[in-house]
Amino acid sequence: MGIPVVFIRTNGCPVKCSFCDTADSWSKNVPKWVKEETPDQVVAEAIKCWHEPQTQGLYRMSPWAVITGGEPAIQKDLEKVVDRLHDFGFKVAIETSGYADVTRRLDWVAVSPKPKLHYKMCIPIDQINELKYVVTEDFDESVITEEIRNEMKGKIWLQPDGNNIPEMVKKCYDIAMRDPRLRCGIQMHKIYEVK
Repeated sequence: MGIPVVFIRTNGCPVKCSFCDTADSWSKNVPKWVKEETPDQVVAEAIKCWHEPQTQGLYRMSPWAVITGGEPAIQKDLEKVVDRLHDFGFKVAIETSGYADVTRRLDWVAVSPKPKLHYKMCIPIDQINELKYVVTEDFDESVITEEIRNEMKGKIWLQPDGNNIPEMVKKCYDIAMRDPRLRCGIQMHKIYEVK
């Protein structure tokens, strides 16, 4: 959180959570913002975004790309995109529901277990850098087992549902105050109104 990244948003998701902030990515009628691109086109666009005038000279760090969704695990060319981004010096992170194991060759793996998948993950816990649980009105913190809390302590984020941020921030805070192994986070782009 808080470092400049290029977001690569993929289209389509088999999970379809009610609180999804990109539900338009599920549509059979592809939204206007979706372009089907080859791995080379995706990487060329990421390079162009990283070198936009507002970033020139500001960051002397490796460029980061975050592949998110929809659900990036269903993308057939995911590994090609990751490899090509690495070829151009990017570090690559993924945000996934844990729907499938996609950890090969990634620099950072963020998993957001989903209620529709009964919070099950197909990614081994030792391959996950952080967990993110979306806290909704009906979120039950018991889904974060003691085993997960101990294994991932300090790497478990509670994120308020973007449809009701003020109330869900309070709920996240109350849960985290009962367990120092948990952290509260928020999607900064929601606050800054960045698309």
